[in-house]
Amino acid sequence: MKSAAAQWDEKIEIGVGPITLYLARAGLAFVDLDPEARTALHAVRGAEVGVYKMREGHKELKRAVILSAADKAMARRGWDRIVGVMNQGEFVAIYVRHDVRSTRNVRVCLLTLSGEGMVVASARSNLEPLVEMAFKRAEWRQKGRAPIPF
Repeated sequence: MKSAAAQWDEKIEIGVGPITLYLARAGLAFVDLDPEARTALHAVRGAEVGVYKMREGHKELKRAVILSAADKAMARRGWDRIVGVMNQGEFVAIYVRHDVRSTRNVRVCLLTLSGEGMVVASARSNLEPLVEMAFKRAEWRQKGRAPIPF
């Protein structure tokens, strides 16, 4: 936020911990959910999301500068960027802790800028069922090729 040279107004910040997620899963046990949605819900262990809007009268954002500053700040805190996508009006960066030891307990942080909005989210999750679900989806795989082993 500091590197953006703009003032931001918080629109919403919300955190959901393990107890809240357990209660949500228990309540949704009686709801007819898509199997993939249920798998994703069971994989999440906790999440926090902040949504911000840039104040009026800002200068044009230099997204490359913001991404570079975010990379440096996250690296100092022990995070590595694993995804970075940038186009004219927006960007997305995804970070993971560099000391990840297991796919069963992974912390992920997401930063996205689009227009005058910014979303910062972090989650702790068991990635194994999500990766398994992704490999079962045929749309992204070429026929006859085996999935990449982890």
